[in-house]
Amino acid sequence: MTANMLAAVAIAISLVSFVINFRFSSAADRRGRMPVLVMKRLPRDEAGANHVLLTNVGNGPALNIIFGLAEKIKGAGSKQLRKGVGERWFSPLHLFPIPPGGELDVAHPETSSLLGVTYTDALGNPYTMKTSQYGTFVFEGRHLPEAWPMDEVPPMWEKPPSKRPWLRTTPDGRALEREERSGTE
Repeated sequence: MTANMLAAVAIAISLVSFVINFRFSSAADRRGRMPVLVMKRLPRDEAGANHVLLTNVGNGPALNIIFGLAEKIKGAGSKQLRKGVGERWFSPLHLFPIPPGGELDVAHPETSSLLGVTYTDALGNPYTMKTSQYGTFVFEGRHLPEAWPMDEVPPMWEKPPSKRPWLRTTPDGRALEREERSGTE
């Protein structure tokens, strides 16, 4: 009886150890291939376009990148960089992929004190990066508006919409209705 109890305890400890090791190795694997984007504001060009340099300091390529701007929330400060903050995002652009160690100069007709990108790794796992004068945060998951499907966001290789801002969202991330958009454009 004692031998059976010891065997059962040994099996239980082995099973718990396996589950813990599997979870940690999966997280380490994901972080080992995770793209990490950082931004640097560059001077305006002669045409008046704002420029941001995106650099991939991570180990994997950043794919399906959507770059957007957000309105500053009065008094929020660095709290606006956190998840789940009700920002109003606007004027997204679909960007080219960025390989590990690569850079991309993004020209944009508008500017904001809060910038963000959402992107995926090679296996489709989503990430979000937000930056402002208060710092930079990278999150696992998509934390920019779901109202920006890839097929509706204008790509950077085409001329951006003439009406600005475009594709505005409400603080809860929903797209503004056409009537509301026409009043703000």
